Amino acid sequence: MRKILARSPEVARERSPVGGQTLLISAACLGLHKAVKALLPLCDAQACDATGHNALMFAATTHSLGTDLCMNLLLPLSDLSAANAQGRTILHLAAVRMDGKTARQLIAAGANPVARDQEHQATPLMLAAVHGNADGVRALLDVGDPDAQDKDGWTASMWAIASGLKSDNGLACARLLLPRTDINLRNNDGEDIFQFVESWLGQKGFLLLDFLAAKIESRAIAQMLGEDPATRPNPDSAPPGPDATSTPARGPMRL
Repeated sequence: MRKILARSPEVARERSPVGGQTLLISAACLGLHKAVKALLPLCDAQACDATGHNALMFAATTHSLGTDLCMNLLLPLSDLSAANAQGRTILHLAAVRMDGKTARQLIAAGANPVARDQEHQATPLMLAAVHGNADGVRALLDVGDPDAQDKDGWTASMWAIASGLKSDNGLACARLLLPRTDINLRNNDGEDIFQFVESWLGQKGFLLLDFLAAKIESRAIAQMLGEDPATRPNPDSAPPGPDATSTPARGPMRL
């Protein structure tokens, strides 16, 4: 690679006819960290393909040893506020399947944990929740805003509950988010969190409602005792996954 670039450095700036990917983007996507290192002095790390994705976005969302090494090379040279055609930043994209370590690395480097996308005004925490990524939710929970609402008034908890219609991973995310969410918030349909659970999950949501009720009772007791509910030890454990299968018919999830 180095010999080819030394003879023809203009090759580094060429793009594929389909998708508009540069060599740097292709190398990052494939985890070819030695090629990325050779290309960086000759390429623009900010260059995007036809859909607005740069090399770092590909490296951070394709987990392997090679792509992790590529991410380390690209991170100092990339604009973490850059967004793709949907208005999603690197943290939005990585939230779908990132591990906690990657999330913290991106946030420490300056990624905005409360950035909004264009389509739904969704935050990275919302995307982690709707995709059932509990590890991502844990990493984003303290730096994101669990009470943030998207254009339809949905919170991250609501995204997780909607995801729970198809996957218990979504319910696991909901159990992480609900104790940190303002239960008085309503979406644009006027539903509070209890009505939302019942509407989306039906019988499948009963255990989740019991869990939420226990959290509210624990919080109320702490307030009566003059303690800070945010710092009070939590003796509750997450309930087992739901075993009921009867669910009401609802519209398709948005992602």
